Parts: sequence; structure tokens; C-alpha cells
Amino acid sequence: LAWTRRQAALFKRQRDLEVERAALARHYEYLTRYANDIIILMDSDWKIVEANERATQAYGYSREELIGMPVANLRTPAERPKLAQTVRDLDLSNGTIVETEHMRRDGTTFPVEISARVIEVEGERYYQGIVRDTSERKRLEAELRASEEMYRLLFRRTPIGVFHYDLNLVITDCN
Repeated sequence: LAWTRRQAALFKRQRDLEVERAALARHYEYLTRYANDIIILMDSDWKIVEANERATQAYGYSREELIGMPVANLRTPAERPKLAQTVRDLDLSNGTIVETEHMRRDGTTFPVEISARVIEVEGERYYQGIVRDTSERKRLEAELRASEEMYRLLFRRTPIGVFHYDLNLVITDCN
């Protein structure tokens, strides 16, 4: 009777752990599938083994086309030679952030920021990349630089004297 109770408790604990593991797997799948960023998992040969829905939307490839594709194919031809250095940096540090340019299936390019990390799964080495399209940020930065340059020109070329003061009424700049 004691042995039967012990076995029942062990089976219940094992079932509870399996239910918990399955729930965590579903949460992880949901998290990666519907993330706003591109999430790519690569093997030690830098071939894609997993990609989320955002990756298929951003690059224009189906998930089946992405799986097995060398990740270098996502970079623009000009950026591909830099991948080797990125891999060396990543292997030395186990994590890095890189700005580069990627290319869609149709040949259009877009700037990206990649947060890459080395991960081990069951003794195998994988590389995880979380890729963020920075097109909008780059556009806003360019607009801000243009606006600042226009302000500088107006400030310098205004025909009347203009002074900038700090809180202590010390002149910090003038035209």
C-alpha cells in the first residue's frame, strides 16, 4: 500500500511537471511567434534553424525558405564580409549588439540592429539573433540632424546679435 501511494505521488509529480513544461513551451512559442522583433535561431554553421512570423513578414520569405538558409543571405552583399568579424566577437563575448543592413527577398534593404547571443541547448551550440528594423529611427535621426543644421545656420547668419546664456547669466554662445 505504501509503495502504491509512493508510485502514485511520483506519477502525479511527473505529470504536473510535464503540464508545467508544456505550458512554458506554449508561452515561449507565443512570445517568439508574435514578437515585434525578428527572432532567428542559427546552428553552429550559421544556418537558420528557427524563425518567427515577424522574420517572414520582414524578409518576404516563407518560414520553410528561411529554415536552412545561411544567415549571410539576409545581409546586403556589402555587409556579408563583416559577418566573420561579428561571429568572432560573438564567440569571444557570448553576446554582442551590431548595426548592419539586411536585404529582403525583393532586393530592398533596411537598416537593422541585432542583439546576438550564444546559447547551448542539449550540448549543441546555437546563435540567437533578435533583429530590430531601425528604418524609422534612422529616418527620424536624419530629420533631427537636418533640423539642427538649419537652426545652426539661422543662428549664425541672423543679422542681429543673438546670445545664449546659462543659468548664471554667463554667455555660452553667440553669433
